[in-house]
Amino acid sequence: MTEKHLSNGNEPTVFAKCTDCKNIYPAQEKTNGNFRPVGTDGSCNCGNEEFERVE
Repeated sequence: MTEKHLSNGNEPTVFAKCTDCKNIYPAQEKTNGNFRPVGTDGSCNCGNEEFERVE
């Protein structure tokens, strides 16, 4: 899970946490440093679209 290749939300590369409600998702890291949770429309269940890497 280290490659930064985006492919329509199929393969996660990291785990990311919603900055609002703290839900954790398998995610892809975008080339701009943002994260997209896999299997969603790009947002958390709470509606937030900002995520941070889970270390």
